[in-house]
Amino acid sequence: MPKYSPEQLQKIYEELPPDLQEAVFSEEIGKNVSEICKKNGILDEEKISGVLEQIAYVFLGLLPPIDFKKILTEETGLDQNRAQIVSREINRFVFYPLRNTLEPLYGIKLPVLGKIKEVIPATGNFSAGSAEEETGTAKRKDAYREIAD
Repeated sequence: MPKYSPEQLQKIYEELPPDLQEAVFSEEIGKNVSEICKKNGILDEEKISGVLEQIAYVFLGLLPPIDFKKILTEETGLDQNRAQIVSREINRFVFYPLRNTLEPLYGIKLPVLGKIKEVIPATGNFSAGSAEEETGTAKRKDAYREIAD
């Protein structure tokens, strides 16, 4: 990934739509990404900062979201499995909510990667469903159904 000077990044930033400008410096996104990383065993602050830097490049229009996983392995040194898990969660909780701005910026359609199971209101944290729930293969009991399955 090419390196950009602070002046180049500032110029790009000034031309962004307001929601992406806000996202670049969002404390909430920073906290969520930090939690995603820590939940997936990334405890090194330097690697977490690297992940955040790559997210900023996506917001700035410099890194297509579809290349995000690949760049995580190349730029932050994450193994492919961990990069895939982290990129999937970041796509779901960070990029997808901004899809109405990111899609026209890159001329792509962001995939829907499952449902957000719940948002914990006090912290703003997200609770992701299991892989079975994401693929729709989970079997749940219907609490309102009187007949046993």
